[in-house]
Amino acid sequence: MADLTSEACEIINRVQTFAVLEWADSKASAKDDWALLGHLHQAAVALYCISSLQALSVLSSSLSLNLQRRMLAEYLQTLLERAVAVPKTKLFALWPLVVLGFEALHHGGLATRDFVRASLGDVGYYVGSYAPSAALCVLERFWISGEATWDSCFDQPYLFVAQTAVDVSGIS
Repeated sequence: MADLTSEACEIINRVQTFAVLEWADSKASAKDDWALLGHLHQAAVALYCISSLQALSVLSSSLSLNLQRRMLAEYLQTLLERAVAVPKTKLFALWPLVVLGFEALHHGGLATRDFVRASLGDVGYYVGSYAPSAALCVLERFWISGEATWDSCFDQPYLFVAQTAVDVSGIS
């Protein structure tokens, strides 16, 4: 188990040290939008890794990791507030909203749940897909279940994606 914990910590460290701004600078245009999306997904992936690996007992529920989760959730919500306000970045907000929705039970409470609920509705309307509504159904069921673990929220495989375009290299 110590090897798994060490490997998990290394993965989280690699996610958190990814050079988002350097990556965004490599894009031909809309560097600020790419930076926002990079930071958004970096925070969502880190939060996902910690939450899901704690559910598997690979990572402990230590005070420091739980504080890190809280800070990541707050940061993720701040980034999502910016991303869902702009049509071209709203397209990429579905999965991070689902991750924040899970975390809303633990950190953020009702205000975060209301934000996720409204944002998923907005994203669903904008992308014309049922996936955000399906995600909201899963999250709402979880929020009222009395359960608190990753596996109790995502009790079966779900696919929460929205096709944005065949080629998004020219985002502007």
